[in-house]
Amino acid sequence: MRHFFINITLLIFFAFLLSSTFAQETRFNNPVDYGLGRTGAVTLNAWSHFSNPSGISDINEIIAGIGYNRQFNVKELDSKSAIGIIPAKLANFGVGYVYYGFELYNEQLINLSVARNIAPWCKMGMRFNYVSRYQIDSDSYQLITLDAGLQLKPSEKTAFGFYAVNPMAVKWEFPDWEEYEPSFVAAALNYEPVKKVSLEMGVVKNMKLPVKYSFSLNVPLHEFIILRSAIITEPIQLGIGGCFKWKPISLDFAFNHHSVLGFSTSFGLLYSIKSFEKK
Repeated sequence: MRHFFINITLLIFFAFLLSSTFAQETRFNNPVDYGLGRTGAVTLNAWSHFSNPSGISDINEIIAGIGYNRQFNVKELDSKSAIGIIPAKLANFGVGYVYYGFELYNEQLINLSVARNIAPWCKMGMRFNYVSRYQIDSDSYQLITLDAGLQLKPSEKTAFGFYAVNPMAVKWEFPDWEEYEPSFVAAALNYEPVKKVSLEMGVVKNMKLPVKYSFSLNVPLHEFIILRSAIITEPIQLGIGGCFKWKPISLDFAFNHHSVLGFSTSFGLLYSIKSFEKK
């Protein structure tokens, strides 16, 4: 009986998190942007596959990685991911897999991204998503969505990024009700006052929520160490993280504190296959 009430409580908590109020808290919050509270609009490494897909266009080698995320220090809200980036002459391709949830409720996400440079100052990308949702004592349901983004670099020290998640507002069709899949747009401006030190200001507008603003700072402490920090509004969230690099391996991590729900953690490990490089 005790386990029954625990499971019911968790299902209610999941329903709460899956509402539009927490649309960006669900699934995998990668350690470079979402895990910190950043928009991800100007991210330029493999993890941009999960945010602005145009960010993978400059990758010149095959990259494979895994990620792990725990929301609000609740084990049942864990998400696990795998990612692969394959560069090609025509375009760069990314493939990702995310498992989010536990035995009573879970979502599995498979996505494919494609990106390329269409000019020295412009990158574009698209991401196709297949989502499968399972809930105990219920049928499984599937959904297909499309995301798109771009990044512009008007000068050596400035960059701008914009992307839209589920801009067509695709929704789940259940027997007795409908539910919108998270849908939002995000943009960010990045400025480097000195080489490798970057300041970022971002904005996110969810389909049904007020605008959120984020501010972040990236500072290289050493050739192999990068420190990251961020703050996001509505409600206030503080994030701190970093990256350790030992070529061909990089370890990214992030800790985020929600003013109401507490701490979340995110980790990611990437491995670059140097034996293959895009010509």
